[in-house]
Amino acid sequence: MNSNEQTINPLSEMMLLSTGANVKNLIITAVETKGPLDASAIEAAFVKALDRNPLFHSHIHEVRKGFQSYFVRRPDPHMKTQFILKNVSNNLETSILESYLELFSERLDQRRDLFCETPSELHVLSVGQDRHFIAPVFHHSATDGARASEFGREFMANYHELTTGNRPKWASSPLATSSARKRLVGIKRKNENTYIKDARQAIKQMLDRPILPIGNGTPGDTRQFQIKQVLSYEHTELLIKAAMSAGASLVDLLVSGSSTAIDEWNRARGVPEGFVGVSVSVNMQGRFKDFERQNNSGLIYFRSHPEERRDLRQFTRKIAINRINQFRNQLDFKFFQDVSRTNALLRLIPLDLRIPAMHFLMNLHKFSVAVTLLGVIWPEIKNGRPTREASFSSTGELEITGVNGLGYKLLSSTPLLLMVYFYDGKLNIVLASAASHFTKEESRQFLDLFVQRLKGWAEETCGK
Repeated sequence: MNSNEQTINPLSEMMLLSTGANVKNLIITAVETKGPLDASAIEAAFVKALDRNPLFHSHIHEVRKGFQSYFVRRPDPHMKTQFILKNVSNNLETSILESYLELFSERLDQRRDLFCETPSELHVLSVGQDRHFIAPVFHHSATDGARASEFGREFMANYHELTTGNRPKWASSPLATSSARKRLVGIKRKNENTYIKDARQAIKQMLDRPILPIGNGTPGDTRQFQIKQVLSYEHTELLIKAAMSAGASLVDLLVSGSSTAIDEWNRARGVPEGFVGVSVSVNMQGRFKDFERQNNSGLIYFRSHPEERRDLRQFTRKIAINRINQFRNQLDFKFFQDVSRTNALLRLIPLDLRIPAMHFLMNLHKFSVAVTLLGVIWPEIKNGRPTREASFSSTGELEITGVNGLGYKLLSSTPLLLMVYFYDGKLNIVLASAASHFTKEESRQFLDLFVQRLKGWAEETCGK
């Protein structure tokens, strides 16, 4: 292997192999802005940010070691990164996010040949002269949500510098992607009995079939709807206080709230309650000693039965205890180990067989809903700690009116994904739903149900 090559880690290998058909594995951190846009400066700012991340100027190369084959990233500064600009009129019938997804759907759904293409590109949707949607797009095999967010800060800082001649003060702020600090721990070593127990549990998880919220989507429809709501600052604070009063965190409330929303949704349609499974994406960056990867994504899982979900407060507390125990038992790292072992086995077979094999294995895991809490996007730092406030609200002459953190057609076959994050002190909630399961209107209705029930419970809990 050449000195400028890097073997991609097991998580990135999984993302690479699982891409295909209707799985795109794209991460989008898109900024909505008001004001005049300098298109040439935006492109130059993006390229400058890429230059600080050589692996985003790379392609995948397969190498063989003995009987196994591995993937490496081979940086190539001469590779061109796609820059796509579209102009539309001011009279959009949908939100700028939905318009972007519709207008760029052909490109987003194209097969990406990462053996020949870079894993990054830039999309800009301009609505008239003064409204823009600026979207860096990355393949998940090259980065995770946290690093994509950090890239976005550098990108915005570059644009400010190129258009004003000055480097903004917030460009040097400590990069933080979560309002919670992680305690660095050592990786626990496991014995043979633990591996046997883990294998049994993994098989059980694959055989479990949790209920889904009933939907009237069109079978075979490969589209994905992404519906967004932004909570007020007051309701954001209320949800956090209500979760804390139950001895839990916001992510625990998202798990319990989505589970009970499924119950209420299905009851209204004559479907009995049943077993619910929720997967939660976590980021392992900075959590384990001597473990630092370009892609630090991990998963933990929650399972519940109807009787556990009767009281939302008690259920939320139970989820919190379960989450803490999973982290103590390092089940997020176990996910990484499971992926590593799967990749090791698949490396023994040719690439054209490895891809369908990975698709099959990834789709064995079924969940009622998937949840991703991205934390705080570009937080302001006070007294050395990140807050939920934004560290900047403009770049150059552009006013930032919103930020969108999206996962587009990720590897899981779970038809519903809740992506939640803070920007400028407010909670942003995006529901990504498979059109084969939900209609667009059902997506809106389910998100409304989820949000309204959380608000109502928070108000009742906090005496509002």
